[in-house]
Amino acid sequence: MPKSLPPEILEYHNRRRKTRFIRVYGGLIAMFVSIGMAIWIVAPLVKREMKASKVAPLETKKEEKHSPSTDTKPSVAAVVAPKKVVETPKATQETPPSVETKQAMGRWNEAAKALEGFFSATSVKERMAWVVPSSELEAKLLEYEKRAVGLPWFGKPEKVGPQFALQGNYLITTVTFPGQKPRNIALEKTRLGFRVDWESYVGYCERPLKDIASDEKSDDTFEVRTEAYQVSPPPPGYPANEYLALLLRHPDDGTALHAVVSRKMLGESPAGKALSDTLPGRYTLRVKPSANAAKTNSWAVVSEVVCPGWLPRLYAAGTP
Repeated sequence: MPKSLPPEILEYHNRRRKTRFIRVYGGLIAMFVSIGMAIWIVAPLVKREMKASKVAPLETKKEEKHSPSTDTKPSVAAVVAPKKVVETPKATQETPPSVETKQAMGRWNEAAKALEGFFSATSVKERMAWVVPSSELEAKLLEYEKRAVGLPWFGKPEKVGPQFALQGNYLITTVTFPGQKPRNIALEKTRLGFRVDWESYVGYCERPLKDIASDEKSDDTFEVRTEAYQVSPPPPGYPANEYLALLLRHPDDGTALHAVVSRKMLGESPAGKALSDTLPGRYTLRVKPSANAAKTNSWAVVSEVVCPGWLPRLYAAGTP
C-alpha cells in the first residue's frame, strides 16, 4: 500500500488487517478446541465398547462348556439318554435352569429303572411290581394279556425315549418296538417311586368295544380308552339337536363302536366341553349299552366323559 496515503486511510486498513487475522486464527483455534473436546468425550465410550466385545465371546464359551444338558447322561442300560427335557413348571430366575435340569435327569434315571423292570418282567406277578397299584390289578393284567395276544406292548422295545416330559407327578416318554411307530408311555411318581401307568399305555378297556353294545339287557357302564370321531346322523330315537353321534375305535385291535352322547351332558363338565371342542381325538369314556339296542342297530350310550386323553388321574390333578 502506498505510504503517501493519508493517515486516516492507513489506520483504517491496519484495523481491517488485524480484524482478519483475529477471525482466521480464532476460527482455527476454536476448531481445534472442538475436536479435542469431542475426542475427550468419545474415547472412553469407544474403549468400553471394545472391552465388552472382547469379553462376550468368552462368557458364551464358558456357558456352553458347562451346560448340564450336554454333559449329563443317564447310566441306565437299555435306556437312551434324553436329548431334550420339557420340564413343568418352567425354570424361574430364583431356580437356575441347571438345577431344573439336574432334577429332571434324576427323575429320568429313576423312571428308567422302572421301565427296565417293567419290560424285563416275564410274568404278570413280576410286572405288577412295576405298575401303578390299582384294584383288581392282577385280574386285569391277566385278562388283558389273554385278550392282547400278538400285540408287542409287553415285549422288549428296541428304543426308549430319547425325549421325555414332566407333568405333575408324571413322566411321559415313548417306546418303539420293531416295525411300530413310537408309543407313549406314562409313569406316575408313587410312594414306591416311578411306576408304569399300564392302563393308559395299552389303552385298557374294561370290556372290548365290540362286546358292549351287544348286551342290551345290561345296566353296567364300562370305562374305555378310545379314539372318538364325530359321525352323523344319530340313530332313531336320538334327535340330532339333542345328541351327538360318535364312532369309537380302538387303535390297537381296530374294533369299533357307534355311540351317542347327550349335548346337554357335554356342556355340563369341563371334560365334556373338551370332547366337543377337540374332536377327533383320544378320550377316556364311560359307556353303556343302549336300552333299545335292537332299534338303534347296536349303538351304545356315553354316560360320562372322564377326560380327554388316557390319563384320568393326571387330568383330575388339574395338569393338562
